[in-house]
Amino acid sequence: MAHGLYVTPTEFVAFADPRRPLMRTIASRERSPAGILGFTQWLPNPDVILKSLGRDISVYRELRAEPLVGSSIRRRKSAVKALERGLTPRNADPAVVDFLREVMEDWDIDRIIGELLDAAFFGYQPAELTWVKRHDRLRVSDIVGKPPEWFSFDDGNQLRFRARQAGLAGELLPPRKFVVATQDATFDNPYGFPDLSMCFWPVAFKKGGWRFWMRFTEKYGSPWLVGKHPRGTADAEIDLLLDSLDKMVEDAVAVIPNDSTVEIIESAGKGASSDIYRHLIELARSEIVIALLGQNQTTEAETTHASAQAGLEVAADIRDGDASMVMSAINQVLRFMVELNFGEVPMPSWELWAQETIDETQAKRDLSLSQAATLFTPQYFMREYNLQPGDLRESAVMTPLTNAAFAETQSEEAGLAEDELEHALERLITSGQRDKVMEPILAPLFAAVEQGQSPQALMGMLAEMYPRMAADRLQAHLGYRITWDWEEMWQEAHAQAFTVAKVMRLDILEDIRQALEKALAEGKTLQWFNKELTPVLQVKGWWGKTDTTDPVTGEPVTVQQGSAWRLETIYRTNLSLLYSAGRWAGQQANIDDRPYWMYVAIRDNRTRKSHLALHGLVFPADDPFWQTFYPPNGWRCRCSVIALSADDVRQRGLAVGTAAGRLETALRRVSEKTGEMKPVTTFHLPSGKTLSPDVGFSYTPGRAYAPDLARYGGPLAALARQQWRGPS
Repeated sequence: MAHGLYVTPTEFVAFADPRRPLMRTIASRERSPAGILGFTQWLPNPDVILKSLGRDISVYRELRAEPLVGSSIRRRKSAVKALERGLTPRNADPAVVDFLREVMEDWDIDRIIGELLDAAFFGYQPAELTWVKRHDRLRVSDIVGKPPEWFSFDDGNQLRFRARQAGLAGELLPPRKFVVATQDATFDNPYGFPDLSMCFWPVAFKKGGWRFWMRFTEKYGSPWLVGKHPRGTADAEIDLLLDSLDKMVEDAVAVIPNDSTVEIIESAGKGASSDIYRHLIELARSEIVIALLGQNQTTEAETTHASAQAGLEVAADIRDGDASMVMSAINQVLRFMVELNFGEVPMPSWELWAQETIDETQAKRDLSLSQAATLFTPQYFMREYNLQPGDLRESAVMTPLTNAAFAETQSEEAGLAEDELEHALERLITSGQRDKVMEPILAPLFAAVEQGQSPQALMGMLAEMYPRMAADRLQAHLGYRITWDWEEMWQEAHAQAFTVAKVMRLDILEDIRQALEKALAEGKTLQWFNKELTPVLQVKGWWGKTDTTDPVTGEPVTVQQGSAWRLETIYRTNLSLLYSAGRWAGQQANIDDRPYWMYVAIRDNRTRKSHLALHGLVFPADDPFWQTFYPPNGWRCRCSVIALSADDVRQRGLAVGTAAGRLETALRRVSEKTGEMKPVTTFHLPSGKTLSPDVGFSYTPGRAYAPDLARYGGPLAALARQQWRGPS
């Protein structure tokens, strides 16, 4: 229906539609006074350095030969490559996540990250995607960075290849064939901002300073030789004396007439002049480091430790910006593959993040809070310090202050604690629990006894060690299982048998398992795990890509065996499951005192929304919810469970729920190749939303491990049955 007014019986004037201006672009290059590009449609790079020199971006490439620039670029790239990395599923279908993981295993990800990071130094970095078709799916087999000077942008900010036969406008590139990483690109400047533009003049002045300083050093750094000759000496003889002095400078040997003399005069008063060039070079160096690293404290000799640390924190901000640029480009590539193979579906996210570190300021704050615990209530701490539920233990907060008036009472309590400790240690020694697995774990406890630690402290150490005992005992009794695909071992089988997909030889499986056991027992890092295993697996031929036959389908396939990416996945997944089983065992042992469990998720942008939805839910420890949703609930899951007493629940005002009637079974695809479907448990939130763990994680690692009690003596078996709540 038209909106307007009849001004005469036959003339109708329509009202203007106020929505039309909202749906079209008003400020465009075609209509702007400075945006007339003529017939070329080519948008020149607005970089002021390049415009003043009349050259392309290759001028910045020459700067990398300067030692300080080159080393700073390596530091920038190394900082990003050292970050943790991986796919976060979020709400994506497991089939999508598995497909992308399989594709990325074939990538040389360190090289790709390094090439995309050139965008930080040149402003933009185009990368060409190599597409292949495999197993009826289109996938990107490689991402290759191309020289930025080969490309330009048109008036629509679209990337164009400056092909020789395409003229000045360049060749418009097909969709999904290139991805462009950019730094601070805008509508006005799609070329981005190159950090090397800030280094051009400092490098030029630094080179000039070196040239003049070397000339100055040659001129004033060595003594002056002055030759004296009698008056009236002929010019030919003077020239001979001058030649002799010249040779003397080089060889320190000269022959002169006996009536001529040579004096050596040291230069003086020129030190201040030479400092001018030295300060110029130092200033240029400082400007280069600040431009590329964001700080200069860590490179100067007179820097204090505090200022150096502050400089590193600033550099971390630049590192995070570089990482965000790389993540954006790679996620764009993943989006291309998902759109072509699955359509418009939820996407996982590939992310880079720094390993969590302990902040000294936070540690001091926590110490102060613990010392002031008796002066304030938990509500005060949560309000003033923005703490989250579960951060404070009310039992610790309400611990009374130590006072000499209670010395007698404390002495009695210490005596009781000592009796209890002796009884517990006696039980450990006489019941056969100190086997080869337990002995290294208990070593710190017995060392503390020899050092005279208090009984209360020793009992605390014993309680803290229990989860680790469970994890190490679980680890020591795991068996082996040969499989081709990870999905072939379904859920609980992963907790009862050690396996690595694509490993078909027991000796290789044993090597990987031994490295994992050492990593768990000695607290080794992922870097150690990679360094330890890589040469062993390379010698045995389990490394890189190989052509083989899929034992499931019988089809010839090219598979990725060992790689840094696969070792990281093996390390993180297996250790996460073992630690989870140990925590479950410890909480089971304390179920009488803390019969309620609360699900806790890390509330940041890397946590799946489905896991965040479970944060803060409280169920009884024997609720069926925990049989399925006890963490980890997916790859790289960082969720955990804390045990609560009845007083904890009441003081925090928590609601205890039950999953009864809210759990059901659904079928999920577990193998992309075979299409096999298997049942998984789903949970219905009160909002009506349905959640489920990732495929293969719908079980409790600790419950899945059932120790063979027949292998142990009667007292130990009875104790284990009581602690594990196992069948009698």
